[in-house]
Amino acid sequence: MRWITFSRTLGAKGTDVARGVAVERDYPLYDAAAISQMAEQLGFPESVREADEKTPSM
Repeated sequence: MRWITFSRTLGAKGTDVARGVAVERDYPLYDAAAISQMAEQLGFPESVREADEKTPSM
């Protein structure tokens, strides 16, 4: 299985680009909602599902 990841920057429309590539290539798209839903189905607690990957500010 291969993955393509997109990093989003405000105003860059990364989600739209990712969706377009997924449609064009007939790839599944795993957005934040899909990942959250899967985490819930797998039984991850809410605190883990809401974890933010950003580096804490100083």
